[in-house]
Order: sequence, then structure tokens, then C-alpha cells
Amino acid sequence: KQFFLTKSASEPTFETTVKLLTKSDDPQQLVYGVVYEPDVEDAHGDFMDAETIEKAAHGFMEEYQNIDKQHDFKTSAGKVVESYVAPSDMTVGDTAIAKGTWVLVTKATDELWESIQKGEFTGYSLAGTAEVEEVKKQTTDNFNNSKMYRDINAALDAFRSATWNILDNYAVDDSTRIEGIRKEISELSALINSFQT
Repeated sequence: KQFFLTKSASEPTFETTVKLLTKSDDPQQLVYGVVYEPDVEDAHGDFMDAETIEKAAHGFMEEYQNIDKQHDFKTSAGKVVESYVAPSDMTVGDTAIAKGTWVLVTKATDELWESIQKGEFTGYSLAGTAEVEEVKKQTTDNFNNSKMYRDINAALDAFRSATWNILDNYAVDDSTRIEGIRKEISELSALINSFQT
């Protein structure tokens, strides 16, 4: 079972579970949780950068601040008492928190606090809507973007090799060598023109 933090009443496009960082004997019934850490993949292979996390954290505080149970959008499970984006690397209890991480603190209702004590709720679950932006791997992008450059260099290397072979062939006269080089130039030109831009 989970303790749910709901960000949007519209159909969620993402959901992530958050481990609670709380002391079982806290008389204030404060429930700490890391909502989202920058550049760390969640269970679905998605991640957010620090800027996007900050935008989500601020939007949550401006528009929603709704804490419910099991994404029912009705049951009050407590109140948000703190929400912040870590300004630097830090620790909460025994948990290391990276700069840019969204941390949420809620004051649980008596009923929910009792459920947390029993282990019936073990984390927040952030649900909301987000635009999914596919991130291509940089190595693949760099490789694909430099393909034409590599092809032109390979064509020039092949041309140089072919022309040196022609020039080094002393068994033929100069006019034959010049004609061979012209053919190689024509072939190189056709090859370069065939590259897609």
C-alpha cells in the first residue's frame, strides 16, 4: 500500500513511488519524502532534470497542494507544511539528498499517521501530467551527425590512394595518368554528390 501525493486531477501520464523519510515516534506526525531526484531514472525509465523538477514543485505549491489516499482526489490525508528544492547536497536523517531534489513534508492526519506506524503506507506516489520528451543518447547523435563528414573523408582518402597509385605507375605515359586522375576526380565528385544532406 502507498501514501499518495496527487499533483493533478486530470488523467495522470506518470506516476512514481517515493520512500518516506520519517521517524515513527515524531510527535508532530511530520512525513518527509523525496518526491523526485534530478537525472535519476524512476521505475518506468523516465527522469527529470533539476529545472523541470523545480517547475513541478512550484506548480504543485501554486495550484494543488492536495494530499489524498490512493489517488481518489477526495480523501484528505494531511496538509503540506514544507515543500522545497534542495539548494545543495544535504542529508535528511540517514538519506543523502542531491542538489535539485524536490523534498515534501506533510503533517499526517491521526488516522493516516496510525496507518503509517502499522506499515500500511510506505511512501508518496506522485501522479500527474507531463510532456514526455524522448532523449537520444549523445554518442548516437554525435555518430549520426558526423556521418557525412566521415563519408567525405573516406572518399578523399580513397581518391588520394587511387591518384597516388596512378602517379606511381611509371609503366604508362603522362597523358594516361592524367586521364586516370580525371576519372578519379569525376568519380569523387559523383560520390560526394550522392551524400544526403
